[in-house]
Amino acid sequence: MYITCGFTGFQKVINVKKAMDLKQLQYFVAVYDYGSLLSAAKYVGVGQPALTKSLKNLEERLGLQLFTRHSRELTPTTPAHDLYKRALQVLAEAQSFQLTAEQIATGIQGAVTMGCGPVESDIILLPLIETLNAQGADIDFEVKIEKFDKLLHGLLVYDYDFLLFDTGKLEELADCERFHVTPLFKMPIDIVVSKALHESLKKKDLMTALSKVKWAVTSEQPPQKFMDQFPKSFQTLINQNGSAQYQIESIHTCLSLVRAGLAATFAPRILVKDEVASGSLVKIPLPFELNVHIGAYQLRSRSINFTAQKVVDTLQSLEECISLV
Repeated sequence: MYITCGFTGFQKVINVKKAMDLKQLQYFVAVYDYGSLLSAAKYVGVGQPALTKSLKNLEERLGLQLFTRHSRELTPTTPAHDLYKRALQVLAEAQSFQLTAEQIATGIQGAVTMGCGPVESDIILLPLIETLNAQGADIDFEVKIEKFDKLLHGLLVYDYDFLLFDTGKLEELADCERFHVTPLFKMPIDIVVSKALHESLKKKDLMTALSKVKWAVTSEQPPQKFMDQFPKSFQTLINQNGSAQYQIESIHTCLSLVRAGLAATFAPRILVKDEVASGSLVKIPLPFELNVHIGAYQLRSRSINFTAQKVVDTLQSLEECISLV
């Protein structure tokens, strides 16, 4: 059996008996996303030679060049751009088919897979699970904690029912129209330092003093996210002094450095409110409010199931305990 397909003004005949398998599509998508054979191979968990061979076989079967090589980087060709979104849809449908089959075979219902950023998971998971338990909900959770780019890729291939992340990230996406974001709650952010470091900063111009300390920040919460709200003079001092920063995955590790008097940090208020109240940490007073708005990212092309929607609705009900004033 043969089918005829048209690409950019010419036709190719593809033998269905030699059609690509799902792994080839998975590898193609990984190379497209990462632009590097080495990085893509690490992501899919195979050796680079195996990935290279699979990509070559796919190109031969399709009769198309999918990437051009520039030094160590691979640039998608026009056919690759045309095929990428379709490949994502095929992989997503295959994943959905497998999950449905597993639920039918095992009788397991009420399973939800959720992606979270590191800070979001620290804030949200405990009150979410406590609330669902109090409601008597019997839900099997799988929560994966990653950076935003990896989470987004997982959402596109149906690894997750939805993602929890800063809604501001949506503005950075070139294809933001593919996603629907449900606003959940506002997460107030405070600048905190140790009591000892605060004593050393007791100057008339606190902003000048702060510009000279080291900062510990999570990789998904860079200070520039908030610096635009500070006075221009403070931004200039930060740039001139080049204050060293500790880029750390965990907000709890950042806070450990703060407690040791080694850095300042931006911390969700809900994580530091007790220590600020006791005086062990000091909140730096600011003339404005710093906030991160958390939302649930979903694909517009996919309707989430009843159980996942119940979790999203429950998250919206948590606003009162997480959005501290």
